[in-house]
Amino acid sequence: MNKNEIVDKIAERLQDTRPNLSKRAINDVINTFLDTVTDELQAGNEIYLQKLGKFYTSYQRWQFDREAESALFVHTNMLKRLVGITERMEGINCRVRFRTSAVLRGKVNKGG
Repeated sequence: MNKNEIVDKIAERLQDTRPNLSKRAINDVINTFLDTVTDELQAGNEIYLQKLGKFYTSYQRWQFDREAESALFVHTNMLKRLVGITERMEGINCRVRFRTSAVLRGKVNKGG
């Protein structure tokens, strides 16, 4: 399912309660939501949506010294805590993660 299909589904579900709500307005809300999630993740914040799950970032290990005989690796979450680094650093690979809530897992596994 893509974003346009989601907009269509939302418009269909809200047709009885909000008949004047346009698909363009729904699309704007979805875009604003996605922009807000992106901004918060870039700031290093977690986003928890009840019944859906949690968006968060994790960091790969960062090669600290390439010239050393045995490469020294520093886990960036530890580095972030120790130094207070919040901006993006060269060499750190940030990954966006999503963990489903127990409610969502339960509904999907039970089929409804």
